[in-house]
Amino acid sequence: MNALTMATNPLKAWLSEFLLVRGLFKGPSGQSLYAYQVTSDEYRTLRELLTSTANKALDPVHGGKWAALFCLFTAEWFRREYDASEGGWSWNGVEDRINANFNPSQRAGLVASGLEGYWQRPIHYRENGRDLLGSLFAEGGLPWLLVQSDTHGFARAVRFGLKHFYEKHGNRRSTFDLMKECEHYLPQSFRNMETRQLLVGIVEQLMALVTHHPLRNVDDPARYLDEHNPEWRMSFPIPLDEANARGLINDWLKDAGRRRQERKEKADSLHPFTCTHQLLGDLPEWRIRTSLSLPDKASLELPASELSTTRLQMAFYEGESLLAKGAVIYGHVTEERVFVQFPKTGVTLERRKPDEPLSLRLLANGHPVQTFYFEDGGLEYNDSPLIFEDRGDERYFVASASSRLEGDGAYVRMPGDYALLDGAEGNPVGVDSQGGSWLEITENVRLGNGDEVISVVLNQSAIDDYRPYLAGHASLHNSLPNTVYMGFPRLEFPEGSVNNPANTRQYANDEPVSAKRLEGFAGVVRYALKDEGGETLLRRRFGVLPVGFRVSLFAATTNKPARIVVNSDSLSAHVVNGDIESHSTKSSGDTVISIKPLGTEPPTYVSLDVSSGGHAEPVRLRLPYPYHGARLLGSDGLPLSKRDLILEELLGKQLVLASDSTREQSFYITTELVAGSDQRPKRLYEIKVGQVPQVIDLFSYQPDMVQLMGAVSSQDAYVKFTVESDHRLLDMNIRRYQGRVHMDGRRRLKVTADRFENEVLEARVVAMLVSDPKQALVSLPEAVSEGVGTGWHEIPAEMERDGPWIIYPDKDSPTRFRPHIYVPPAECMVLHDEPVRSLHTAARQFHPNHRPTVIDEQVAEMAKDFDHSGWQYLDDLRQNYAHLPLSTFETWLSVSRNKEAVAAVVFRLGTDEEFCDRLRDNLAVIWDCIPISLWVDVKERMRNWLKSKNLSEEVLGTVLESRKAVLQGITSGYECTASYLTYGNASGCVAFPLGALLPGWYQELRRTHESNRHWPTDLGEVLSNWVKQQSLPKEVANLSSVHFSDAVTYLPIFMAHVTAGKTTIEQLPYSKEYVRFAIKMISEFDRITWYRAVHAAVLSFIVSNN
Repeated sequence: MNALTMATNPLKAWLSEFLLVRGLFKGPSGQSLYAYQVTSDEYRTLRELLTSTANKALDPVHGGKWAALFCLFTAEWFRREYDASEGGWSWNGVEDRINANFNPSQRAGLVASGLEGYWQRPIHYRENGRDLLGSLFAEGGLPWLLVQSDTHGFARAVRFGLKHFYEKHGNRRSTFDLMKECEHYLPQSFRNMETRQLLVGIVEQLMALVTHHPLRNVDDPARYLDEHNPEWRMSFPIPLDEANARGLINDWLKDAGRRRQERKEKADSLHPFTCTHQLLGDLPEWRIRTSLSLPDKASLELPASELSTTRLQMAFYEGESLLAKGAVIYGHVTEERVFVQFPKTGVTLERRKPDEPLSLRLLANGHPVQTFYFEDGGLEYNDSPLIFEDRGDERYFVASASSRLEGDGAYVRMPGDYALLDGAEGNPVGVDSQGGSWLEITENVRLGNGDEVISVVLNQSAIDDYRPYLAGHASLHNSLPNTVYMGFPRLEFPEGSVNNPANTRQYANDEPVSAKRLEGFAGVVRYALKDEGGETLLRRRFGVLPVGFRVSLFAATTNKPARIVVNSDSLSAHVVNGDIESHSTKSSGDTVISIKPLGTEPPTYVSLDVSSGGHAEPVRLRLPYPYHGARLLGSDGLPLSKRDLILEELLGKQLVLASDSTREQSFYITTELVAGSDQRPKRLYEIKVGQVPQVIDLFSYQPDMVQLMGAVSSQDAYVKFTVESDHRLLDMNIRRYQGRVHMDGRRRLKVTADRFENEVLEARVVAMLVSDPKQALVSLPEAVSEGVGTGWHEIPAEMERDGPWIIYPDKDSPTRFRPHIYVPPAECMVLHDEPVRSLHTAARQFHPNHRPTVIDEQVAEMAKDFDHSGWQYLDDLRQNYAHLPLSTFETWLSVSRNKEAVAAVVFRLGTDEEFCDRLRDNLAVIWDCIPISLWVDVKERMRNWLKSKNLSEEVLGTVLESRKAVLQGITSGYECTASYLTYGNASGCVAFPLGALLPGWYQELRRTHESNRHWPTDLGEVLSNWVKQQSLPKEVANLSSVHFSDAVTYLPIFMAHVTAGKTTIEQLPYSKEYVRFAIKMISEFDRITWYRAVHAAVLSFIVSNN
């Protein structure tokens, strides 16, 4: 550096050379300060320069350059020296290093001049105003002393992200969303979106590097990258010139490479509907977490003509018990069959009964129409050994059969009748509460029970991940065993398996499997597949019924008793209920069983044992008793008299519909919104019941009810649920809450029944500070008198000092009550008279009468500013209060009213489709109401914001692609939207010949739904008139040939104009609540084949011609 220049202006000279060596001839680039990758020598000389020129800090001539260097040094000090010690998060550490001491006003001037003025970087605002120190620390990236420490969780978080990186693809989640799951690893002050974004950048960059560079067998990946991609360092927010930093980054790169290779091997070995099981807990208790793999698409075995609706509810079952609800999906009807596309290809479930088979059922209006079983879904630990292996710091199930393992150890659970053979020994670990023995083994072993032999072979370089499996047509009956096939299942050997039909033998009930022996077989099968040495490769227990087996049930009439008819006279079929009198006869090739209850009331179910006779153990079918009409059943399977339920109570409740006719009979279910308005939106469902009573799972109606309630802002709105045939059969009211808060003066409250104030309900009551959703909740315990609860909950003193508060039921509260706003008396509160610059402050100052727009104003700013602190507020709400309806919070209501903010949420918060569905259902968000141009603006805003965070173009593209994947699931005209998002124009859109195309589609729509007599007709006339006034081909204007199809036909055409920005739904002459509900109901009549297809074609036509 020139000595004369240094002497005259050393600050300017240092900055000039700093930028020059980085090729920045026109000044700072505007990127994060950590991206400049300050070297150790530069950091040392920078500290010396600032120390020696501290008197220039406030100089009107030189102060600007000094401020720029001070900001750079502060960011780098945080990156290199911050250690979270006492007083660490303060100016003291920085200023002590350069022997300076500034007051708050001076610091504000230095940061404004240096960070904003010179480096062109923003100052962040928090709930309490400008965060000067936090802004500089954010520029430094991650604190290296904490990153390299095992106690602070940063490195652990990165390893978590690498390990689960590919799972997010199956779950359709962003890396940003994934990384929030490991925030609890981090120190409290780093549990925020800025730190998460830095960690996301590291994980994404690592995976991008191992994807595009051959690092798998490289000993020093960092050195390789230095030689082949010198710019790679710029995206990492840690000082890579530190020797141990290179060691850590090499470890991360190698870990990333392993994860990528594991992903490839797993993808090669998987077939549809498989699962993996992780072992959790400590003896004597243990539990299983199961990760399911679903295909992208699947076809239904039921023809489209037999479907009552193409809208299907996914539900995961253990045996016959509901384990978890899934998403709502839509069938795509073709000439030959119905296809469905799953929103996620990966699902993780906490098991309750791991020995029960695991299945996915698709329900149409609550009735199962398809069951998919997961291979190895049930761990039959009472009959078979369980073999586990360690993968990193976790333990996974391998098989209940002979296994070849890569590792040098295994973990085995043996049931009581199994033992180690050949004198082998294992290290006993313990005995569990079911009596199973757990062993840790470090050598090859064989174990058996006299009938079967299983080997566990360790240290194998070649392992067989391509295990054989059974496939077949599953019965939809409620049965024991839970898995019953129609006909004997076929054995499948995946491509690449070392086993094949020639070197294996199949056994059923200890007898070799042969076509002759299985002809007409019905009963329980204990199946085993063995190799040539007699070792067991696969074990299963299932039932078999003959192909074409059918059972019919008829209710009692005046002249005939109730009866069961089995379409075979060669099968053994008999009723086993102790409370039913039965008599069996053979007639015309059928088995007819007359049944009569022994008590005054018929039982809920009748158990029918079916077998082919001989020594076959029968399959037990659990059939609904043919009792004409509608019966409501509780979770215990018994009749339920309660007629007031809340949404959560629908889980496990069933409705049994039975016909009194030999012909098909129609039942009608109506859900009607009651919200104190003249317009009461309703939905009608037709259920056709034939010769088998239908069991309807009521939870499948829950999404529709949530949508109905979400159409209005009232938390007290409820749904009237009615069942009718030729007369009314059943009425219920479905509400959000069972109770409400009753305040007694200022300092105590009780939870009372919704309509009976004197009925006090047991509840766990907690409260959140509205202005700070990250703050720990406050418990309001029940007051006790002489050891007995009084029903009263005291307001603690801390709730009197600030506010407002939301009082709500804790997650495990026995009563779900309506959230209640509590505002302390003005004389108790510490009043905050500050300008509103954050959502935190806006939430504190909001009042529906005095300051009704203060939250709306901050939400509007957030939509434009992705660095706004309000995003942290929303993220905290989303994480910490997921169990409450979104409509509980005025902030989410405000977001739902702002289209730009709704679009920004999808990008900035990295939301998945599941959360987007919550926005749709809880807040009546209609995604097709957001214009394409708005999606483009928000995408560009996200892109620019990500660039400011110093993400590489490669990683930036990956992040944006994850957002496009979500849009593909939630918007209808995605193909055209994708063109705009990619090119910024309509170059990828096609001007389809609508006049020639849509009439043919319309005829197909009519044919598909020709048996449906209840097409939705809401908005039909107004939509028909609107379309006729547009500049569209005459064939489109006159597309609907009958009035009842007007609404379904014309809605996608209208909504395409909304998405194109040509009109809005506010132009329809009805209340916005009714319009939003009607749009959702009509669009779901045939969402995939008609609504989405027509919407996409018309949207493409509009933008191509404009």
